[in-house]
Amino acid sequence: MPLPEMMLAGLRSIGYEFETAVADIIDNSVAAQASSVDVFFDSTTAEPYFAICDNGSGMSDNELDSAMDFGTKKDRSFTNPRDLGRFGLGLKTASLSQCRRFYVLTKKLGIVLGSCWDLDHVIETKKWSLINLTDNEIASLPHSDYLADKDSGTIVIWENFDKIRDSSSDFSSALISRANFAESYCALVFHRFYNSIKISFNGRRIKKMDPFLDGFDNVVPLNREPIVFNGSTIFVQAYRMPAACDLSQEEKDLIGGVDSLKSDQGLYLYRNNRLILWGKWLRLEHKSLYTHLARVKVDIPASLDKEWSLDVKKSTAIIPDDIRKKMWAPINDGLDQSTRRVRYEGEKEVSSGVERIWIRKMLPDKQVTYTLNQDYPVIANLYEVLTSEQKHLLSSYLRDVENYIPTAKMRDDVSDQLELINGKDSSGKDQLEQDLIETVRSLSNGDPSTIHKFLEVLIGWEKYACLADEKEKLEERCKNGAQ
Repeated sequence: MPLPEMMLAGLRSIGYEFETAVADIIDNSVAAQASSVDVFFDSTTAEPYFAICDNGSGMSDNELDSAMDFGTKKDRSFTNPRDLGRFGLGLKTASLSQCRRFYVLTKKLGIVLGSCWDLDHVIETKKWSLINLTDNEIASLPHSDYLADKDSGTIVIWENFDKIRDSSSDFSSALISRANFAESYCALVFHRFYNSIKISFNGRRIKKMDPFLDGFDNVVPLNREPIVFNGSTIFVQAYRMPAACDLSQEEKDLIGGVDSLKSDQGLYLYRNNRLILWGKWLRLEHKSLYTHLARVKVDIPASLDKEWSLDVKKSTAIIPDDIRKKMWAPINDGLDQSTRRVRYEGEKEVSSGVERIWIRKMLPDKQVTYTLNQDYPVIANLYEVLTSEQKHLLSSYLRDVENYIPTAKMRDDVSDQLELINGKDSSGKDQLEQDLIETVRSLSNGDPSTIHKFLEVLIGWEKYACLADEKEKLEERCKNGAQ
């Protein structure tokens, strides 16, 4: 047997982040058929703690001993669709990656048991010294009363957070920050379990999320393709997500915000309905502006863990070469849908009757040019009132604007995934209305009989199209001179 302190030091360095460790513990709750998982934490008590409690099936004495052993003796047949375990190490490695001492309290058939791994105790005794808790020791632990009114359940309690203390000057704030991020992380990772398991952090249920917006009108789901490999079936389904301008507030909340469209494009790998990896193309494609609306749902069975090189943290995977080839066709369909939606976004606006300030023209030899629309009412009006010399100066300036568009810089910015804010009017609706009213007055030159005509024309252009429903009110304000 290896020296316990050396082996435990190695297991602590596997590479868990706080949020992935929390998710690994909740995996056990899911496997135990829990309908509620309640996370409690307090960074201000004399002994700060982080506790994960569930009302699952609980464990007997032998089952608890097996769970606390490093490498479960359980025969894994992968037939339970809610068994999210991988090597039987998650409880121990996840817990010890974050703290030096953790407890497991469990109840089954009315019997409450408790055990503890304490690294300092192991180092002191130089033995694999698992501590079995007395009833009084169990009762003294935070939230041990959680099991009192439950038929069964389990509590995992972390204490002595040496890594957080060593890396932060403000331990309390650091633990709270990690716990809050873990809450958001678990909302996404376990989003498919939202309707069957209630997961809460300090009494607050995790928010509902759906990275694919299943069932919403603006999403384009493509065919769900089965891929048979080594006797098991993988399902691959590409989606074309809505563009940012098409998202409702509810949809934005469900996907985690508009920014996630760009940052979280790519594959979403699910193992037994648990999200294990997302927002990456795994060398199948590179992230770009044109692919940012493509997401691909990949469901893999636990029986293929070895082939996918799934690690103990269940947070990284490698696509087997034979599967990679078969996945390409449905993924390419999603990429094509995203590219077409991004490339021809302006086409939708033109077809709906909205006039564009910039005109895109295709030329031979795959060339394209953008020119300013000279029919824009403000420009057209200027040409009517300017002298010949002034018209020449204006035309010269507009040509310079067209010819010196910083295309190379813009292309670099898009490649660097910077957000181009040109075209996004930062002024509020009130300011936009006021700007429209003043422009109508200038164009009508004080003639009330022409106000309706100019208002109709301007609202047909992209800048003011969002005010179409306010047309009657705006016309009245133009005529009355309202500010």
